[in-house]
Amino acid sequence: MELTRVVRGSEPAPPDQITTTPRGPWVVTTLTIDLDRARGHLEATYGPHLAPVERTTDLVRSAGALAGVNASFFAHSASPEHPGDPVGLGLYDGALLSEPTTDRAEADLVVDSRSDRVLIGRTAWSGAVRNRQSDDTLPLDHLDHPPVVPPACAELPDQTQCDHPGDVVLFHPEFGPTPSGHGTEVVLDQRGCVVRTSATRRTTLEPHQTSLQATGRDAAALLSTTENGCLDRISTLTDDDGDRILVRPGVFGVNGRYRLVADGEVVVPPGSGDFFARNPRTIAGTTAEGRIVLATVDGRRPTSVGTTLDETAALAAALGPDGRGQPRRRSAPRPHRSAAASPTSPAARKNEPSATHSSTSRMRSPLPPRAETHPTSSAGPPRTSPCSCAART
Repeated sequence: MELTRVVRGSEPAPPDQITTTPRGPWVVTTLTIDLDRARGHLEATYGPHLAPVERTTDLVRSAGALAGVNASFFAHSASPEHPGDPVGLGLYDGALLSEPTTDRAEADLVVDSRSDRVLIGRTAWSGAVRNRQSDDTLPLDHLDHPPVVPPACAELPDQTQCDHPGDVVLFHPEFGPTPSGHGTEVVLDQRGCVVRTSATRRTTLEPHQTSLQATGRDAAALLSTTENGCLDRISTLTDDDGDRILVRPGVFGVNGRYRLVADGEVVVPPGSGDFFARNPRTIAGTTAEGRIVLATVDGRRPTSVGTTLDETAALAAALGPDGRGQPRRRSAPRPHRSAAASPTSPAARKNEPSATHSSTSRMRSPLPPRAETHPTSSAGPPRTSPCSCAART
C-alpha cells in the first residue's frame, strides 16, 4: 500500500472566497492498494450499531485497520433519532442492512474480500416475506429504515384501520433498538417463526432475531401474512446488467453518488446546486492494473477549499481510477458508510470499508463476471453516512 499527500497552493484562501477561488489551496491524500502485493483486504464497517453515527477514526481504531476513509450517505438530520441510517446500499460481511435507492445517481462499490474482486456501478434490490404454511407473500419496501406513517393516518394509533398504503420494513439486531411510533411490529426468531406481535413499534432484538414493522394499511397485511406460521425471506441484489450478486460472508458494499470516470473518460453529468459545488470529497476506484485507489480532498477551510464535482472527476481521471465520489457533510466529522467518493472527511461516521488480512481460501467470487470498475463521486447536502474504508493488519 502507498499513502501519498499532495498540497497544491500555499496561500490560504480568504474565507469569503473558499467556494469560488480558482487558486486553491487543495490538500489531497491518496491510498493506493496493490492487491497482488498487499497482505490485506478492503472491507466496510459501521461500529456497534447501524443507526447512530461515529467518527471514522474511531471505526478504524476499533477495526484494527491501517487506514480508513468515509463512505456512504446516511439520514443525518432527516432522522434525528437514527442519524446513521444508511441512504443507499449497505452490505457488511454478507449482511445486507440497507437496500440501494432507486436514484440513478447512486453508484455502489461492492468488494469480495476473499477474491479481491471489485464492482462499481448501480445495484438494485427486491425483497419479500412468504408464509410457509399459507404461501401468502408480502413485499418488503426497505431494510433497516424507519417506516413512514401515511400523513392521513398520522394520528391513528391502530394502523390496521388506515386505508392508505404505508411501509413494510425488515429490521436486524445490528440496527439497534427498532424505531418507535404507530404501526405493527412482529418479532421473528432465527427460523423465521413469530416470537411476539405488538400493536406499537419499538423493541430491542436479541441476536439472531429480526422484526417486521408495518404502517398504514400494510399493518393489517403484515398481521395476516404472519398469522399461524413461519416466514421465509426473499432478497435479491443485482448489478447494473441484472446479474445477481451473491450476498455471502466476505462481501461488502457501500454507496456514493455519481460515477466520475469510465474507461479513462470523465462521465459526470451536468448539474448545479450544492452537491455539484465545492465540497470536501472522497473518491474510490480501480486502475487499469487492478489497484484500488482511495482519495480524500479536504475542504470548506482556508487551507484546503475542496473541489466541485467536475474538479473531482478531473482529479479522479488524473489519479487513474475508474471510480466514484461523494461530498463530505457539513457537520462535525463522523464516519460515512461507503467507499465511493463522498462529501465528508476521512473522520466521519461508521460504515468504513477496511483492509484486513487476506484469506487463503479461494472461493468463487459472488460478483458477476462482467463486473466493470469505474470511479464515482458525490458531494454536498445529500446525506452522507458514517462508513469508512480501512486497511487492517
